[in-house]
Amino acid sequence: MASHHVLTSEHRDAILELIEEVVFDFIDQLRKGESLCLRTVMTDGKVHSIKLTLKNVEKFALIVRALALIHNKLVLNSMATRRDVFYEQKRLYGSQRMFDASVTSICRLLNCTRRDLNLLSTSRGLMIGKLLFDDGISCQGATLSVQESLLTKRVLEVGRFVLVVEKDATFQKLLQENFTQLFPEALLVTGRGYPDICTRNVVRSIVETANIPCFCLTDADPHGVAIFMTYKYGAETPSAVNENCFIPDIIWLGMLPSDAKQLPIDGDQFLRLQPGDKKRVNALLGRALTLNELTVVEELQLMVREDFKLELEAISGISDGYMSKFYIPQCLQRLGYL
Repeated sequence: MASHHVLTSEHRDAILELIEEVVFDFIDQLRKGESLCLRTVMTDGKVHSIKLTLKNVEKFALIVRALALIHNKLVLNSMATRRDVFYEQKRLYGSQRMFDASVTSICRLLNCTRRDLNLLSTSRGLMIGKLLFDDGISCQGATLSVQESLLTKRVLEVGRFVLVVEKDATFQKLLQENFTQLFPEALLVTGRGYPDICTRNVVRSIVETANIPCFCLTDADPHGVAIFMTYKYGAETPSAVNENCFIPDIIWLGMLPSDAKQLPIDGDQFLRLQPGDKKRVNALLGRALTLNELTVVEELQLMVREDFKLELEAISGISDGYMSKFYIPQCLQRLGYL
């Protein structure tokens, strides 16, 4: 697991050299009295630049300061979370959002990821189940916060599959239903909504290292489908910041809209699609067609045709423990995994 994510000295030196080239070029512009910008020229000849204008003086200064902080971390080979670095300069940046915006601009300028800059992501993700790392950290019997530092650890033991659930409410409900006792060979994960880069990276690393299947359980609504697509293909507007932050082999386990119509769910649990939902569905249909995700296309078309959406909580209302004891096993059997 660690070998794919530790920044090698050669890679770190290359990033350092690129930062220093940007700074030397900027100093040269000052000396010549030219218009000022931070710029890089990629191997394909493409130029990435951040221009200094009267309107963006403050933004430009914050980017330069962040570049200096990052250069220092790389020189010292010191890892830190973005939140830690922000708190070092809290008075300057004012908010985490402002610091993150500077880092994103630097990633685009250098065509690299945050991890390439020795910046770790903080995460909303949680996981529990069969997983043991070489330093003794385990999430068997206790919930573990997903942290990017896990990428540097070696997995000693892991279950037979990973189940990623859309939201914390479902995660907690499955724990109440004793999911980890019913499926002792599973690793249960939630990104608590739209998954951040850290959660996607950690799940992908575990799945690829252990060569185990990964399933996704979401609401049968446009947001649920969008979350599954984010796990599988990454953000809708990819950039160097989230490049490769996806899980290509993840399988949509449920709740499929076609499942919803077959389950003994009270009719009042089904909600009509709102105008915003329909707009979201149209965008998702376009993306799914482009990616040849035919199952997603069919399920979205059913959602629109029948004009409904449904949350996972509706399954829990069928009977006590229904999701863990019946629905999830049925879905796994349908896919040939039980």
